[in-house]
Amino acid sequence: MARLVHELFWIRPDQPSWHEHAVFAHCRALEATTPDGRVAHDDAWGDWRAGLRLLAQAFAAEETWEWVRRRAAEIDDPRLSVAVLRALRDRVPEHVIGVSVGLAVQATGFGQELAEPQMKVLRGAGFEPSLVRDVARAAVEPVTARIRSACESAWEAAPSAGLSAASALLDETTPALATCAAVLGNDDEVVGACRDEVARSVNNCVLGFVNFYVETAPAALSTETVLDLLRDARALASSQSVTTLLDNNIADIEGYQARRAVVSGPDLGCAPLLFFFLIGGVASWLLVHNVFGLGPVWSVVLSIFGGFMAVGLVAQVVEFFQGVFGSRTR
Repeated sequence: MARLVHELFWIRPDQPSWHEHAVFAHCRALEATTPDGRVAHDDAWGDWRAGLRLLAQAFAAEETWEWVRRRAAEIDDPRLSVAVLRALRDRVPEHVIGVSVGLAVQATGFGQELAEPQMKVLRGAGFEPSLVRDVARAAVEPVTARIRSACESAWEAAPSAGLSAASALLDETTPALATCAAVLGNDDEVVGACRDEVARSVNNCVLGFVNFYVETAPAALSTETVLDLLRDARALASSQSVTTLLDNNIADIEGYQARRAVVSGPDLGCAPLLFFFLIGGVASWLLVHNVFGLGPVWSVVLSIFGGFMAVGLVAQVVEFFQGVFGSRTR
């Protein structure tokens, strides 16, 4: 097998341009590319384009594989069966594609944008698109596995730690999602599934936190942070079902936030209460002392009572209007 593969790439007397252009261009491109996927100069990109295009054309040509079958018969090795030759036809293009995809994955370590030129050249070379897709998906499987693991860890967080778990999940998966998108493309189903999984996990962590604090300590519930996280998840969501789920939950939290603002009312502090107390006290003094002519002791006692009555009346008025406006927001 090794001998046949070697001859496939190098000894083609009936196609002298094969090794001169395809293999040499591909080798020059590899030599000008670091193991971490960074391409040294523009000339190397020319070699990548030429080498991959010519290799794709050769692998797609029936003459190439007819030559392989003929050489296998000449070599007359029982190990070179029909099944082995069929596997060779599948594996050699996969191997060439896998080299480019592997370099693209490595390049994302220095910036997601560095993977895109490699994948663009590969997709434009003429290989079967489904084969490029399958090889790329296999290459990012370790990345998607990390995303799934991060989501599972977030689900295991206690409800009281839901916000921190959701935030940590977004921070951890953002680079991984970008790597998947750079290698596979934003429209790939695997990318969409990963984005949905992260968005759904953030949603569940946040709602667990909300339900916990609504039941135990509503005043401690930070709706602004909750909404920020849900909106971040909404921006990630890919499918209509997850998008709708997050839209509904965002609307519910916004409604809860509005109702709580109306019901709680503004925090006026003690100064307004003291003001109404003094108004009530002075009015009571004038009434009982000047109008009814009661003595100082009774006037003071009734003035204090009047002050408390004024405060109570104001509180009832405020509660009435809060109830009216609060019911309109439900």
